Amino acid sequence: EKGQNAQYIPELAAVNPNLWGLALCTVDGQRWSIGDTKHPYTIQSTSKPFTYCLARDLHGEEKTHQHVGREPSGQDFNEIVLNKDGRPHNPMINAGAIMCASLIHTTRSVNYRQRCILDMWRRLLGSSEPPKIDKKTAKSENDTANRNRALSYFMAECNAFPQGNDLEASLELYFKCCSIQVNAEQHAIAGATLASGGICPITGERIFSATTVQNCLSLMLTCGMYNYSGEFAYHIGLPAKP
Repeated sequence: EKGQNAQYIPELAAVNPNLWGLALCTVDGQRWSIGDTKHPYTIQSTSKPFTYCLARDLHGEEKTHQHVGREPSGQDFNEIVLNKDGRPHNPMINAGAIMCASLIHTTRSVNYRQRCILDMWRRLLGSSEPPKIDKKTAKSENDTANRNRALSYFMAECNAFPQGNDLEASLELYFKCCSIQVNAEQHAIAGATLASGGICPITGERIFSATTVQNCLSLMLTCGMYNYSGEFAYHIGLPAKP
């Protein structure tokens, strides 16, 4: 009753605040849910760990972390700040997630890169069809993206992006990653894939390497809850991403 929808993106502000649901999926595929768990919603910042995992598996640890750091920033998720090397502090904040999006087949078309992201999510969810992108939310993200553009141009000024990056194309891809639609039952499967070391509990398919997932979970623990990550790790002690 005390909370409210995110106000900085109009489409998110318009979502029915009375929707509520809880879905669980175990690493061996057992499932339980209650409430509005079949209602679709956009994944927003929970996309960040998965985009990081894809970038890591495409490029490896050394190349990926030439462009994005591994430390908590101690700042808000969209703060216009970089680390001492002129790189985003970690993949779990906006700057780091934009950077990870830029690493997904950097020089290919946005449509090709989008298909790669959606196919990753199809496999994550153990589905025969890829999830959809909410076009209204993606447009709303783009129309209110002054902060994310400022972050991106700051990173470009520091030569942080991979060679051949098209800044606006990578921003578009980032907005579309945040605008992917799932429901809570599907989202639980994606979470369980990380919990099982990168293996989808529904299909048994390995989606990400075990090392990539181990490192991703470490980053989620130390950075996933933004400037509350330390408190969350102290009191809860689990990797998380809102």
